[in-house]
Amino acid sequence: FSLGVPLSSLPIISAALGLLRFAWQRQAILQAEIAQLLHNVYWSSSLRENDARAKLDARMRQDCPLSLTSHRFISFLHHACEGEYALGLPDLLADTKALMDVAQDNGRFASPAQWAETFTTALEVTRWQGERSISSHEYQAIESFKNVLQQLLSLAPLIGKISANEAIKRLTQLCKNKIFQPERKSQPAIQVMGMLETSAEPLDAIWVMGMNDHVWPPITRHNSLLPAHIQRNTKTPNASSEVQMAFALAIHERLIKSAAQVTFSSAEKDGERKLRTSPLMHGIPELASKPEISLTLAESLAQASTRDWQWLDDNQAPPVKPGEHVGGGTGLLKAQAICPAWAFYQYRLNAKRLGEPVNGLDVMERGS
Repeated sequence: FSLGVPLSSLPIISAALGLLRFAWQRQAILQAEIAQLLHNVYWSSSLRENDARAKLDARMRQDCPLSLTSHRFISFLHHACEGEYALGLPDLLADTKALMDVAQDNGRFASPAQWAETFTTALEVTRWQGERSISSHEYQAIESFKNVLQQLLSLAPLIGKISANEAIKRLTQLCKNKIFQPERKSQPAIQVMGMLETSAEPLDAIWVMGMNDHVWPPITRHNSLLPAHIQRNTKTPNASSEVQMAFALAIHERLIKSAAQVTFSSAEKDGERKLRTSPLMHGIPELASKPEISLTLAESLAQASTRDWQWLDDNQAPPVKPGEHVGGGTGLLKAQAICPAWAFYQYRLNAKRLGEPVNGLDVMERGS
């Protein structure tokens, strides 16, 4: 994306903010948020304990309520690492406890500078960034996050001492406002741009998508704080359909002259609703044939190879071995009729759907 994305939307930064919220939040946390942290690769021994984390998530869905406090989760995690069916999560348990110790020792009001230092320590004890080597983009995101922490320091003269939750809220907002665009050594082959963006260099080709009449020209959007007739008379942006048409025509003319090859496309349907093309496309000739679809990686490798490829038809499951028993009775026949793939997963691989956490008794426990 040519304009970049909010820093908070990057997975490695989202993991850091999620860990901080988990540590200092005193109210109950939804299981979905805890599960998201469990499956995140950017902290603790995420690679070595990946399978055990998934089993912990499945067990948590079954044994825990819909939401639980961080301290209750620690107790649940400690219990899951003991006994006959203990999960191998020593690093997760140690790093989570270390994170909660930092939060417990720093739970009072403090200045933004103190919170920035505390948050850095909290992420260090959880081994934020994970086990694997980070990419260039992730490294740049981490450096940008450090700069945001420095921005948090600049708020000290304005807000004084604040609570941890307020500091995390301010830090999250700063990350949302920070637009991250990684540096590149060369110009990217493909850029995703908005209608109002322009490229500093000539483009080989442009593909403009979504040219439907309900999208382009943009619909009228009056400013609710000003009288509508004044906006129309002064031709302010978004004031009337005439203003929007003039605006769209100007953008349209610029797009046509921005590259040697310009393609406009529109959607035919939105679900069951048929869509119409934008009126600005009526004077543009249609393509004689549909554009070629890019080959997949497998197809590209097959064409470049000089050897004969062996094609394997694997739409049939392996046959049942002699002496192998497949249970299920009529349930197997019903599942096979509805979805053969799911019947194979359930009765041959013994795969089960993850349970949905609920507060109190679920439907099976309540009965009819």
